[in-house]
Amino acid sequence: MSMALGAVDIRPIQTETLAIDLPTALRLAETKPFEIRLAQHRVAAANAERQAAGAALLPDLGLSVGRGRLRGNITTVADIPAARLTWFVNPVVVHQESLAARLNAVVAAARLAGVSQDTYLKVADGYLNLVRAQAEVAVAAQGEREMEELVRLTERLQERGMAIPADRSRTRVQLAAQQQETVEAQSRFREASVRLAATLNLDLTVTLVPADNELRQTTLVDQNQPLEQLIQRALTRRPEIREADSSLAERAARRRATASKYSVPRVGFEKWIGRFDAARASAGDLRDHWWFIEWRGLEGLGFAAKGDIRAAREREQEAAAAREQTRAQVIASVLTAREGALAAGERLKLAGQAIQDAQETLRISKLRLENQVGLALEVLQAQTALAQARANLLTAIADYNLAQARLLHATGSLSPQSLRAGQ
Repeated sequence: MSMALGAVDIRPIQTETLAIDLPTALRLAETKPFEIRLAQHRVAAANAERQAAGAALLPDLGLSVGRGRLRGNITTVADIPAARLTWFVNPVVVHQESLAARLNAVVAAARLAGVSQDTYLKVADGYLNLVRAQAEVAVAAQGEREMEELVRLTERLQERGMAIPADRSRTRVQLAAQQQETVEAQSRFREASVRLAATLNLDLTVTLVPADNELRQTTLVDQNQPLEQLIQRALTRRPEIREADSSLAERAARRRATASKYSVPRVGFEKWIGRFDAARASAGDLRDHWWFIEWRGLEGLGFAAKGDIRAAREREQEAAAAREQTRAQVIASVLTAREGALAAGERLKLAGQAIQDAQETLRISKLRLENQVGLALEVLQAQTALAQARANLLTAIADYNLAQARLLHATGSLSPQSLRAGQ
């Protein structure tokens, strides 16, 4: 089902207009919106943190400057700058922290995928509303032209004595109301243009005009699929599920890293690189490197370990609860999106039948008036009913298309490719 827009006289915000279609809007949505750019920066930061976590296995190399003397068996650097190589590591902690950093990068990537899908839906919503607004302008303009024709017809009938002055007044009042509707429709169109331009981060003063010349029904998902199949698809594809799963695994890795920090000793090595004053010490007293084993279980008399481990455990449980909440929200979104798509399909069928009935009623009313067996009021009422039926039809088509996009989003299948497939 579709509704042709015909030639629509759009009054721009200023003077410049830009024709845009849905594929172009979706292509811009991949890079232009602020939400996408912010999520991309978060992914880059998470990848950098992952690289930094892997560097924990590498030694620290520093340069120290000082003076020293050798007394007895105490070893130090003698009178010249020296380099000091230091390496302390807890292999278990490093492994768990590296794993947590990798999982955090997965979380950031899943979040970017979720933001992208949300942005695609927002862009599709904005574009469909722009097309709807353009259709409302077309419908209002067509209703205004038809009302002008009815005014002229009423005037001719009044001249022939076949209509009373009240009929002419009623048609003129209705014409004025229709003209006001045209003005309001133009305003709604400009507002829709501004909202879409803001979403795409474009110049807000340029009026976006849909390249489509008709508003047509677009089916993207078969809403009659078994509900269990739609839910399973959502639980498999939704990036929010991947984000929640990875977030829980990341919190678990950080809990293990925290526990290992206090339970597993770390080893260390330090080496001084420089010339020692051999004249002041015997060869047996000269040392330039040290080995260490350090256990931190009693740091803060054990209270630090207890508090940190408990906090890490609570954060893991918080992530587990958030995961269950996310699953419930995903399932709820599938249910509501499916119900919305089914209802939109039913409303579209009713709107299509209503406009056919309204057109036939208007045809009969005009014929009765021309044959002097009907009243101008009947034509006026039929004309008003037809205008309302047209408005209901374009609303039903736009709502159906948007409900399809929302169902596609709810199942985790929304992408520029899937939206273009429906064009």
